[in-house]
Amino acid sequence: MKTNNMDSEMWSLVTLYLSDNATPAEREKVELWVNESNENKNIFEKAKKIWESSKIAAYAGIDVNAAWKNVDNKAKITSKSKTRNLYSLPVKYALRIAAIVCIGLFSWYLISTFSAQKTVLAGNVLAQIELSDGSHVNLNKQASLKFNKMFSGKTREVYLKGEAFFHVARNVEKPFIIHTANADIKVLGTSFNVNTSENGDLEVVVNSGTVSVTSKETKSQVILHKDDKAIYSARSGSLVKTINGNPNYLAWKTFKLIFKETSLNEVITNVEKVYGIKVNVSDTSLLNCRLTATYDNLKADELLQMVGKTFGFNIKATNNSFYFEGKNCKKQ
Repeated sequence: MKTNNMDSEMWSLVTLYLSDNATPAEREKVELWVNESNENKNIFEKAKKIWESSKIAAYAGIDVNAAWKNVDNKAKITSKSKTRNLYSLPVKYALRIAAIVCIGLFSWYLISTFSAQKTVLAGNVLAQIELSDGSHVNLNKQASLKFNKMFSGKTREVYLKGEAFFHVARNVEKPFIIHTANADIKVLGTSFNVNTSENGDLEVVVNSGTVSVTSKETKSQVILHKDDKAIYSARSGSLVKTINGNPNYLAWKTFKLIFKETSLNEVITNVEKVYGIKVNVSDTSLLNCRLTATYDNLKADELLQMVGKTFGFNIKATNNSFYFEGKNCKKQ
């Protein structure tokens, strides 16, 4: 991430502030900046911790005037004559240069640290991330998110592969932008689910607030509100808006599954996605069985045992696979 001139200036002022070398006007400017937002407070507190734990602080905190006065007094004691102290000017400048160099080094270090990018890969488990602005992200298995450790500039930008649920801290002056392979998602403050597939397809479902989704290829855009869904097809390049009819779009995060006269085929699809397992049936006609039930925070085998009991199916388990065996959809 590149920092603009204002950002670099502020880092310098923060470093002067932390090292007690800032003028009253500079201190006031830093304090006003800190109080502008929670994100700024967050940045300042982290910078302060880094400063206090760093060795640079021991050098950059030099009180040049006091140090020079001490040197000057020693010079007067050792030399009663009126001869000019030939070492005074270089020593005084050396002290100032040492402080300036240390402050400059730490300012550069802060910029490098806070502008550095980080990538979180969920792997085989769900992952939770808290971003510097207070936003929270839940990553589904195998998903990844790339972001700056600290957001600088006029936007907050992240890069997503896979599926994630975002709860974005509201900031009307700094939009939150999620970059995916074929579309960008822009919000000010809201909660929503984003699912990207390897083939480039995209699905966005809004839980609260307002979200805009823009195709990178065609620049077409849809505006979504609560319970709206955007679907992007990589094959056709189409971006459409519809109403979300899937009550289980967040089941991967909540482990709550709701079925209302839902076909067993769809039940299995949802269960396989949430738990990362494979479910087969002895007869494809069983896939037409209809189920009405709610399962909340159960383990995969517990849920499938309950489904099997509902229809009188026998269930066999092998490693990460399950097998329903039955003759009809007769409910018990």
